Amino acid sequence: MRRKIKRSLNRALCHWACNGPAAGVGTWVLGLFGKKPAPLKKLQDVASQVATLAPASTYRVEAPRWNGEGSRVNDGKFPPILARKIKDVTFTINSSVFLIEDNLYISNRVGPSRSGQIFIHDNLCFIENKTAVSLSAKRQSISDGIFIGGSGATNWYHFVIECLPKAYLAQKLPAEFDHLPLLVPQECAAIPSFRDALAVFSAGRDVKFLKASIQYSARELIVIDDVSVTPFNFMNGKWPEIHDFIQHDAELLRFVDAFRSQLLPEAQPIKSGRKIFLKRPPHQRLSNQDEIITISERYGFEAVSPETLSLKEQAELFASADAIAGMSGSAWVGMIFRDRPMKGICMVPSVFSEVCCFSSPASLLGHHLDYIDAEPDKPLVSTTQATSLVSYSVCPDNFEAT
Repeated sequence: MRRKIKRSLNRALCHWACNGPAAGVGTWVLGLFGKKPAPLKKLQDVASQVATLAPASTYRVEAPRWNGEGSRVNDGKFPPILARKIKDVTFTINSSVFLIEDNLYISNRVGPSRSGQIFIHDNLCFIENKTAVSLSAKRQSISDGIFIGGSGATNWYHFVIECLPKAYLAQKLPAEFDHLPLLVPQECAAIPSFRDALAVFSAGRDVKFLKASIQYSARELIVIDDVSVTPFNFMNGKWPEIHDFIQHDAELLRFVDAFRSQLLPEAQPIKSGRKIFLKRPPHQRLSNQDEIITISERYGFEAVSPETLSLKEQAELFASADAIAGMSGSAWVGMIFRDRPMKGICMVPSVFSEVCCFSSPASLLGHHLDYIDAEPDKPLVSTTQATSLVSYSVCPDNFEAT
């Protein structure tokens, strides 16, 4: 309760300083806590281009298919992927925002259609609607490097789909940048799957592991455009829509092929035929999981916990799976290792009816996912709450009928 009250007071103070009334007074009070309003601008306006890493492509975003019905699709052109240089910058490894002088800069591909509704609260800034505030924290100078981080960088899905492709693309940088290290989350040293995934694309280049609790200052930083854009969190009462998602289809496919080839050599083909249920740790998110698993076992599914496996074992597991079922979560990213069409049943709350994190990659890779509703144990008010603070249950009859 105390933490909740503290968060509410912090939010109110930030909004007061940025939007008034008597914003000047609010700014003064905010300054007592080492915070200050900071204009939010586009990163592309302050960064200089240093290389084109991928030509323009197309994108095709597919929303979830609910209960066997059709799906909404959004498609269009994706611009070239560039490597950019920014100077005299302060950043944290788990934020997609950068502080230069007194301004905050964010990629205009983050929340492409509704950037005014994103919610970011990390160790660098607080951003909500028209409120943008920079935060003071322990700061450390660091040598130049290549930024491989961003909002959600310590989540397995966001790391694999958003961060790791940038490490892959860093291999295409001009030779003048060969001396620069990759700047990555500390988790890449601490968690075996993160470490092993990064090793696939970091050979021959130094790596520096950065803590999320520290703000780093660099004279020059290389930032690579997003290959895949997934909104991290929205302000209360706002939910992701299909137009908030976009990916460079061609480059994402090239990345997936490169990743697979390093973990699943063609000389050792993986046999198909398995049906796997992605089991969550006890009491995490799916309250009637045991009941749903029992039903799935009648149809030949086996419950697995991918987080207990090595990266290579995960790749082999998903490569062998003709069918996958489970509650929505980062483990689903393992479907990228499956090079033949597979079928899936993904359980997710209805407020996420247009969250395309898994439906779009699945469509791109030739997989077919069906979605069924997961009922929350309390009313949902925000994406932050919905993804980490609520338990769900799935109707057994609906699951068995899918």
